[in-house]
Amino acid sequence: MWSPEYPTDDELLINSPGRIRANWEALQLMEDSSLLISNQKCASDMALDDSKLAQIVTAGKVSGTALTLLPNIPSGAGYLPTANLGSGSPSSTTYLRGDQTWDTPLNDKVKSSSDDTADYLDGKVAKSIVINSEKLELSGDSATPGNTYYYGTNSAGTKGYYSLTVTRSQLFTSTGTITIAAGVSVVYVTLVGGGGGGGKGAASFRGGGGGSGAFACKVPIPVTALSAYTVTVGAAGVAGVLNGTAGGSSSFIGNSSNSITVNGGSGGTGALVSAGAGGAGGSAGSGTGKQTFAGATGATGGAGAGSYLGDGGAIGTDATKGYGGGGGGGNTGSGLAGDGAAGCVLIEW
Repeated sequence: MWSPEYPTDDELLINSPGRIRANWEALQLMEDSSLLISNQKCASDMALDDSKLAQIVTAGKVSGTALTLLPNIPSGAGYLPTANLGSGSPSSTTYLRGDQTWDTPLNDKVKSSSDDTADYLDGKVAKSIVINSEKLELSGDSATPGNTYYYGTNSAGTKGYYSLTVTRSQLFTSTGTITIAAGVSVVYVTLVGGGGGGGKGAASFRGGGGGSGAFACKVPIPVTALSAYTVTVGAAGVAGVLNGTAGGSSSFIGNSSNSITVNGGSGGTGALVSAGAGGAGGSAGSGTGKQTFAGATGATGGAGAGSYLGDGGAIGTDATKGYGGGGGGGNTGSGLAGDGAAGCVLIEW
């Protein structure tokens, strides 16, 4: 250890070169702690240039804040330990989420049909989806898919592809309301008016048959999808105590007053001193298009007239086959006549 003999405060340094050399050697050898530069000997406002600092290689000597403020990774820094990046168990099959948690990728949660875990996709859809050569496929199919098939279950609960029944029309046999299907802007309306009732017969003469209702075929009517429209079906004419009553009109009204109406047939005339006259057929009515046809006239002292969509009733009987036929005229003797048939409206899209 260097002897603490050194120049006094009033001694000139030039007169003690040996002592100065001894002090310098002590500085070089760092044998005297009192001569070393310590934190206490550094001024608080000292600005030490970065070039005077050696690279810090000891762990724990750099603050965490200094690391987070680095604009880029210094050369030779290597990689941070994965365990320090987030919670959980890092591995070659996990990834780091935004909340700094290690987790399993989603594609590993789509398991084969042998996995019953509810969190997996096949557990949520009754094992209908499986992985085959890294692709999702449906399992347990009972038919080949196609444009007219849907994937689902039948009445027995068996999953597979089944024929899709598409409703493209609606038949009305009484007045009601239709709600237009999505995507439909035009419907095609076919309709017939009600048939007239037959006239009563007399002791020696038969009553007249009822006339049939008028008919219209596939008349295009503009409509608005998902909107409701009233459909009116003509009522059947009733056999009369003397003369039969007329059948009612059938109609459909679409957008902007676009409509179609066909009238019912007239009732047959009752017999008095001669056979009763047949009722006139319903008039073609009014509305859009030219696909309208008048009904037929009932027979004098005979059967009711048939319509385009139904038969007329025979002598003394109701019109029961189809729609819009006239009731039969009353027979001699009892004189009872038949009722006409109600009309109908068929809407297609």
